[in-house]
Amino acid sequence: MPLLAAGPVTVLPEQREALEHLVRTHSTPQQLALRARIIVQAADGTGVRASARELGVWPKTVRYWRKRWRKAADMQSVPERLADAPAIDVLQHGYAHANHALPPDKKSELGPHRPAMLVLGELGTGRMALERLFASRALPVLVPPWNRIAPALVPALPEIGFSGLSTFTARRRAEPVRGLRQVNTHMDVIDWKDGRKFVGQDAALAALVEALRQSRVATSEPVGLLSHHLAMDEGAWDFLRSLLGKAIKLPGVKLGSARDLFASREAHV
Repeated sequence: MPLLAAGPVTVLPEQREALEHLVRTHSTPQQLALRARIIVQAADGTGVRASARELGVWPKTVRYWRKRWRKAADMQSVPERLADAPAIDVLQHGYAHANHALPPDKKSELGPHRPAMLVLGELGTGRMALERLFASRALPVLVPPWNRIAPALVPALPEIGFSGLSTFTARRRAEPVRGLRQVNTHMDVIDWKDGRKFVGQDAALAALVEALRQSRVATSEPVGLLSHHLAMDEGAWDFLRSLLGKAIKLPGVKLGSARDLFASREAHV
């Protein structure tokens, strides 16, 4: 098993005192106390995998908060270093992102290949874990891995606490079942069939323009961009930075957060 490289984390004495105070205080929000433990363990030399196992989180969570700490400005307080990023909502991307389909079927975690009760049980477990870690930032919205979910599972999603669903391409209905709102994405910045790289500016803009046209003349649904932060190359990042930087200045464009979109009646048109 490959080791996960971890950069050094420096914690000053007064910072450690503040971190340990957060861990000890019963009124500290659970996710804030968890982040404080991650940094204390990093300062003590605990490895990424060992810290993840002990705290019951993904290694990527440990790496993220260690990186946030290292990049923080010197004048930032401990609570500021551990605070949530502004305007960030957390949606549930399946359960383990594990493929259970067999060839020649396309990859799917939430397909018809396993008992429905088992799949729904995993999703419910994942939902509770996100609520524990992210509190109100965790929205009851499911984003299926590989954008695939067995149709038979969809009616049961509201029964296990989900009120939103997001897949890829135009939706058939704003509410596929009562109590479940669907807000999709329509343009993917990655070409998965040709080297898993940025599709290119021309192709990306063409797909976006077509999705906007369809929304205007046919579907009236919000238009979503599909990103993959762990797979995107510099070209994809540069495109998104440029696109969003220009879009926020255009008077006819409204950028909505997931929280607003899944709560808005406009998303139901």
